[in-house]
Amino acid sequence: MAVDFGDHASGFRHAEVVRFINNEVLLNGGGPEFYAALRSRPWSEVEDRLRGVLADPRVPRAHQRACAWSALALGVRGAARQREQQGRRIRRLQEQMEERETAAWALASELQRMRGERKEMAAQLRCARAALQQVSNERNVLRRRLIQAEKSALADKPPQEVMSESRAKQRGARAWPVDVDEQCKMMAAGAQAVQPSEGPVFASLSPTELVCC
Repeated sequence: MAVDFGDHASGFRHAEVVRFINNEVLLNGGGPEFYAALRSRPWSEVEDRLRGVLADPRVPRAHQRACAWSALALGVRGAARQREQQGRRIRRLQEQMEERETAAWALASELQRMRGERKEMAAQLRCARAALQQVSNERNVLRRRLIQAEKSALADKPPQEVMSESRAKQRGARAWPVDVDEQCKMMAAGAQAVQPSEGPVFASLSPTELVCC
């Protein structure tokens, strides 16, 4: 028997076909040797072995026919094996495609999220720039108002008063001593020169008490 009835990898779906091939092999004097030796080999090796048998004049014609039937069964088995391999390859490709589609969807979602964040940050930046510009404008307005107010104040005063105030400030800065004792002496001398009603009060105070006042 060349083909096993219980071999699901043989490629045959009907037991009648397997039985007919086995009968032809046996009727032509063949056995399971040719089929068993090449059942796991590719079709190219099966065809080369069959060609060697057919080209050998010492091999009987009946045995050649038996090998041909076994080669036919091996061809069906090889086609089934190739079909199974292709099915596994297709399933792997489908799994890879699904994984890549999932990754693509994840990347698309991440890209959408990043775009939303970018738009939000751009809007915040525009608001910050507008607020900064508004603050800058307000600062410039206040600065101009301050300059105008200073100019108006100077314009309202007589030139002599402006000059006298400037000189008084300069004299006051020069006359006021830095030393604490000198400051106390000057304050005591000033207290003695006040009005009579206030004189006794300040005259009874020491220079240190005057500083505390």
